[in-house]
Amino acid sequence: MRKYIIIASIIIICGALLSYQPYSEVRRFRKKITELEKEIAMLRETNESLRSEIKALKEDPFYIEKIARDHLGLTKPGEIIYHIRR
Repeated sequence: MRKYIIIASIIIICGALLSYQPYSEVRRFRKKITELEKEIAMLRETNESLRSEIKALKEDPFYIEKIARDHLGLTKPGEIIYHIRR
């Protein structure tokens, strides 16, 4: 009887040792999946923002004018730009 208990204990210990490695890999993969899902969500938001900007650049003349004035420093004919120092 004692022999069976020792054999069963050895089998249980070996099973526990062998199952630890796959369990740690599963945890690592789940963590990686969570990180990638967060990155996907962030990239989707970025894509949506860029799509909105593209649409505005194609369809909204006021937005195009704002970009031209703010980023390129363009003016309408006859306009004078005053720079105020703070």
